[in-house]
Order: sequence, then C-alpha cells, then structure tokens
Amino acid sequence: MEKSKKSFKQERLEICKACPQGEYTWGVGLTCGKFVRPVEGVSCGCKLTWKTGLKNQECPQGRWKKIEDEKLVSKKIRPASKADKSK
Repeated sequence: MEKSKKSFKQERLEICKACPQGEYTWGVGLTCGKFVRPVEGVSCGCKLTWKTGLKNQECPQGRWKKIEDEKLVSKKIRPASKADKSK
C-alpha cells in the first residue's frame, strides 16, 4: 500500500527537524541550512515544509530519497521518430 502524501511529508519533516542543518528562519519556518543559500552536499537552502511534500525531491545529505511514481516508471515512452520530427 502506498503511503499518503501527508505521511511521507511528515516522516521527512521529522528527519529534517532532527538534522543539525535544520534551521528555523524567521518568517519562513524550517529550512535546510540558510534560506536560499545552499552549500553543496551539506544543505539545499530550501523551505522544508514545501520540499518534503514533493516526491521528486531528495535530501542533499541522503537522509531521505525521492519517491518513484510507479505509474510514471511503468509507462513506456517511445522516442520520437524521424517522421515526427519533420512535422
């Protein structure tokens, strides 16, 4: 059974709250390091109440990974043919 959006978001937020990079920025809330000032491999500078709710995002420290959407992964996308490109 797939986790609901709220449950994976809550799970990720709890991880971020326990992380030493998690900061409460006045007027913004919980951020990963300094707001909009990323440090490669350490912090992303994101507002975590937004980022943790997005399945295609992951923690820069690897504390949580992106969630693959089974519907999108199983869909086969065919490459454009030369006939399609000439239109």
